[in-house]
Amino acid sequence: MSPSPSCSAPLPPARRRSRPRGTRTTGCIRTSARSWFPRETVVSPTVFVTASHCTAFPASDPRPDYVTFDGTDIQPTPDGLIPATPMTNPAYGGGSRDDVSVMILSTPVTTITPATLPPRVGFLDSLPLDQSTKLTVVGYGTVEKEIVKGENGPQFPLLGDRGYGIGSFNSLTPQWLKMSQNAAHGDSGACYGDSGGPTFLGAAPNDGDMVLAVTTTGDTPCYSTNVASRTDSATARAFLATFGL
Repeated sequence: MSPSPSCSAPLPPARRRSRPRGTRTTGCIRTSARSWFPRETVVSPTVFVTASHCTAFPASDPRPDYVTFDGTDIQPTPDGLIPATPMTNPAYGGGSRDDVSVMILSTPVTTITPATLPPRVGFLDSLPLDQSTKLTVVGYGTVEKEIVKGENGPQFPLLGDRGYGIGSFNSLTPQWLKMSQNAAHGDSGACYGDSGGPTFLGAAPNDGDMVLAVTTTGDTPCYSTNVASRTDSATARAFLATFGL
């Protein structure tokens, strides 16, 4: 995975589908040019949290201006496109820091119960996280078993089906929540095409829908570590508060 505008998704040991928790709150950003980029999570009827590197594009690039909650085959024509406006965190300066931004919907979503966000700065520091802690990521991107070898290196096909992966807690920094997605340890995680997708605590349907972080980057072959930007960092909370979150 890479901190580029191609975003992250569930991986090893196999793609899981139709998770009862978290999946319906996760949508995909589209452009009027019908290309698709990152994932996002509805946290209010009109606000979706995603990655800054998925909203901050040069003027010459297609503008992310739609979202969809269609769960399968979103390329090329998903159902239920909703016009939306990207709002990039002013603290974001490129790269992987301060990688939490939002999309604002033109029409409220009333058929999906929004996910929640950490209630305060540093909330994750109060959680009893260790290597036995399971975390769930959701997205639409590349699945590890579908990575193929090409003439110029690995190819990462984007199929556009929503799924999820479960990994183990790795470490916590002031900016990032890191998760093991090493299949040799029974973990899965995210890959190209999933950036902006949510990280939830736990692996059971009753573990809740709090978005602890959004996928930012990871190791290039999508094998070892998923790196997600904390939604409880000082800059993330300050930005999200401007939208009443």
